[in-house]
Amino acid sequence: MNNSGMRVFVVVATKGRPTETGRLMTELARQTVQPARVIVVGTSPDDVAGVTQAAPGLEIETVLASKPGLTRQRNIGIDRLGLLATSDIVAFFDDDFRPARDWLQRAEATFDSDPSVVALSGRVLADGALGEAITELEAELLLSDPAGDAQAVSVADLYGCNMAIRGSLFKVVRFDEQLPLYGWLEDRDMQGRVARYGQLVKELGCIGVHLGVKGGRISGRRFGYSQIANPLHLYRNRTIHGRMAAMLMLRALASNLCRFPVQARHVDYRGRLSGNGIALLDLALRRLHPGGIQRL
Repeated sequence: MNNSGMRVFVVVATKGRPTETGRLMTELARQTVQPARVIVVGTSPDDVAGVTQAAPGLEIETVLASKPGLTRQRNIGIDRLGLLATSDIVAFFDDDFRPARDWLQRAEATFDSDPSVVALSGRVLADGALGEAITELEAELLLSDPAGDAQAVSVADLYGCNMAIRGSLFKVVRFDEQLPLYGWLEDRDMQGRVARYGQLVKELGCIGVHLGVKGGRISGRRFGYSQIANPLHLYRNRTIHGRMAAMLMLRALASNLCRFPVQARHVDYRGRLSGNGIALLDLALRRLHPGGIQRL
């Protein structure tokens, strides 16, 4: 139980990973500050099977979205929480993120000590999304080393696998549901929205490991399309600058061009490059939109 009067909530969007989600619930039950409520939003009964049984001591609510989409599922979770106060915070974890046991406590302390902070991300010790997936055992070993007394530092970005936002902001902001399915760059879009209201920080004491489980991801072609469509969409919505949009697109194109001859184990660079090409054609035809991945 926290001493600040602040309520800490957790929202988890999931699809096709009931085992990983259940393990996250177990980790949340071990937090030094217990979440007041956890909302797990899946897309089918299989997505949330066994989730509540994984942590009987937690107040867990499972909800089903009518169709998959990270941004839609997170918004459903926010709506289920109802009206939130400035003193409340909402943490968003990927189902394959493993927080240290004091993640929520340190996040709460950061918000409580500085009213100007509106959102934070933690420090990811290892990220399987950038390469080979990390096992549960490897994550446990990485987290066994204490974080020490690291302090929060001001940053310009949030990382969606582990971030927390002041609850009162959800009176005026939501995740952009025009970013469908995997919702690539949904965190950058959200940071652009909330940065208008205060300071973003990286809380170096909020440590965790992102397993980067490969199941449940979208196809290489769809992701490649998003690599072009989504940065332009965010630029048009003024949540990122034009230079950032151009950098994201050019970096994706360069990476896919350099690597497509090699058949990588977990990354479909050929599919991504194909998706890049389809998106550039749609841009030339003036019909480029993040929702274009739905027809691929």
